Amino acid sequence: MDRDDSLIEPPPPPPPLVAAGPLPIDFHNGKAIRAALFTASLIFFFSTLPLPFAAALLWRVVILVAGGFASVVFYQRWTGQALSLKNGARIGWITGIFAFVLTLLVLTMAMVAISSTGDLITVWSEQMRQSGANDPGVEQAVEVMKQPTSFALLMVLVIVVLFGVTTILPSLGGILAARVLRKNG
Repeated sequence: MDRDDSLIEPPPPPPPLVAAGPLPIDFHNGKAIRAALFTASLIFFFSTLPLPFAAALLWRVVILVAGGFASVVFYQRWTGQALSLKNGARIGWITGIFAFVLTLLVLTMAMVAISSTGDLITVWSEQMRQSGANDPGVEQAVEVMKQPTSFALLMVLVIVVLFGVTTILPSLGGILAARVLRKNG
């Protein structure tokens, strides 16, 4: 039997290739995650420098903002992609998330270690006295912390504030870097 080849339709042409745009800055972008995790590790390392209490707080603010800035710089160097302000904030925020997790992990391990060796409140109050925070507020805080409910609420408050500070400041650093590098680029 002869087949008429003219009745068979040719297959449709493949869809045109679309140029892939830049990857979104999120937890699925491997280079963004690497830049954020590397920078969060640097933040954590530099935050362990022994400084007096007030200087340590200021230093922590500086390195968190600088960490968000650095994560944008690393990402742009590794990808060649200039970031918008929104994406600069995103990569800074991801950096802050990783810095928060590292900090929370170490603080949890320290709390467990202190709790297993003695009274956590006594150790905490001694550290506050040695760090130069010798005021009546320390003694009042110690009394409040002796109540389990108050202590639990204080810990939740500390974690919430730590999360906020540790994610917002790198986001601001990321925005700053995106703005500065876009002007210079």
